[in-house]
Amino acid sequence: MEQRFAVRADGPGFSVWDREAGEPAIIAGLSQTGLSRDDADHTAALLNSRNETAGRGAAELAEASDRARAHRRGSSPLRRRPRPNGSRA
Repeated sequence: MEQRFAVRADGPGFSVWDREAGEPAIIAGLSQTGLSRDDADHTAALLNSRNETAGRGAAELAEASDRARAHRRGSSPLRRRPRPNGSRA
């Protein structure tokens, strides 16, 4: 079975590529791009290990990655809405 996360060269460094999403992996809202080869290899190995062994945890990780991706695109239901009085919190 092919692993979900792979390392790809991305110009200034390396990316951890999410093969299911077809774009760089997202961890804590940060795109995993511009990494050193060692960091990219380590991150991909951790994500693949978690994806293979965590069952529900892997699904939650993928769902969180998808939510972060949707939020970056502006289509997330978690997007902040302006307050009625126009102030920001």
